[in-house]
Amino acid sequence: MHPSLLDVATGIAQVVGRGSYLPLAYESLHIHAPLPQKIYSHVKYRDGFSVNNETIACDISIMDEDGKELLAIRDYTLKKITNELQAPSGNGSRPQVVIEQDLPQSANDGIFPNEGADAFSRVLGFRRPQLAISIKDLPLVIERASLLTGERILEEIEKLQSHRAKHPRPNVQTPYVEPRNDLERTLVTLWQDILGLEQVGIYDNFFSIGGDSLLATQLISRVSKTFKVDLPLRAVFESPTPIDLSVSMTQQQAEQVDSDEIEKIMAELEALPD
Repeated sequence: MHPSLLDVATGIAQVVGRGSYLPLAYESLHIHAPLPQKIYSHVKYRDGFSVNNETIACDISIMDEDGKELLAIRDYTLKKITNELQAPSGNGSRPQVVIEQDLPQSANDGIFPNEGADAFSRVLGFRRPQLAISIKDLPLVIERASLLTGERILEEIEKLQSHRAKHPRPNVQTPYVEPRNDLERTLVTLWQDILGLEQVGIYDNFFSIGGDSLLATQLISRVSKTFKVDLPLRAVFESPTPIDLSVSMTQQQAEQVDSDEIEKIMAELEALPD
């Protein structure tokens, strides 16, 4: 699927917002069939949607002329572009993740003309529906790729960050307020580790003190892992301070408890005799 075609199909989600929005993330994408030249997009906005929102979240169904769903995107999130997101980071360069590779390299990391001609001849004579051409040991490439999971990459980043020198808190207008409870202290510590800062207050905006969308992805992963919660990436944009995120997490946990309690009561009712 060509990326520009998908941009056109999902672009309608940005029309209703006031300002410029940038695609940020999505929960899942399911492709059922190739996209034809003429398509229709159906956008269903998530609860709490407003044209003034900093983030827009929606579900998108892309259909053909007969109404058959060809592609489905769930929890497609866009973020309003502001100067705040473009603020330079005050903590130096972002750490680089190095994954060791020992794959054999060709002389020019490409394919020679005679090799290309030989491969083309074999492609023409190949009668199976799928074909893969690689200048490297393909099984080894697949094995190495399978090791590059998101979890492992985050682990490598955390190792690098643990040895990185921290920088003073940037000079921002928000006054420093220290955390008041264990939840806020843990969130502030995560903020400090990821941003490489010596001190973060509970009212400090993640993006005003050096954060960006890539670091936000890491933050959500760390928060979800630490507190055993399932947070979407847009949570950082909707609750960009430790105190805001602590409130959102508390509300989500309360709603989950209520939901679990309701399911338990319903199960008990269904178990009662007629």
